[in-house]
Amino acid sequence: MANRSTRITEGSDKHNKLNRNTIELITTLVSDFEYLVKRMLASAKRGHVSITDASHARNLIRTLFALVEGTIFIMKIEALFTAEEQGSELSFQESMLVLERRQDLNDRGEVIDRPANIPVERNIRFAFRICAQVFKCSNTLDTNSDWWHALQRSRRVRDRLMHPRFPDDLDVGPKEIIDAVAAQRGFMKATLDLLRLQPKEI
Repeated sequence: MANRSTRITEGSDKHNKLNRNTIELITTLVSDFEYLVKRMLASAKRGHVSITDASHARNLIRTLFALVEGTIFIMKIEALFTAEEQGSELSFQESMLVLERRQDLNDRGEVIDRPANIPVERNIRFAFRICAQVFKCSNTLDTNSDWWHALQRSRRVRDRLMHPRFPDDLDVGPKEIIDAVAAQRGFMKATLDLLRLQPKEI
């Protein structure tokens, strides 16, 4: 994965100069997450929470899911390219879901494709399954693990933050911060464990 030349083009700038390696996406988000964790630990040592700390806590949840969703997209793209190189391509339906697209019909009866809007837990399961299938290794995703349940709880917090109805919907408590950290640590470990099981020739 680290030596793949996959590129992500950022923005619609007419010069289109900012092509960044996909690994930079992950490392940037990991750095952002770790920075926010350090800020949360610093506020805990102070013994009080400021308005800025509350903002950092919300950003921690958002960054967690940016990291998870960005990583699983890269995993899926990696599996797609590797399958093509091996001559064992994924099914059309799998390829569409890798790209997070789905087929539909417009008002003229023409076939078009739209965003698939895959729920995050399903998308993670799918990414790990096709990576294990293509890389011919064990699936390291354990949905009975503590971190997986922490991720599910964090997703509900993320949903609440994205669709607030009352002022306390914006609150992120200590247990929710602990869940976010546990989810991030567990997710990254499962991802790295999967990559370590790849045959070296892939």
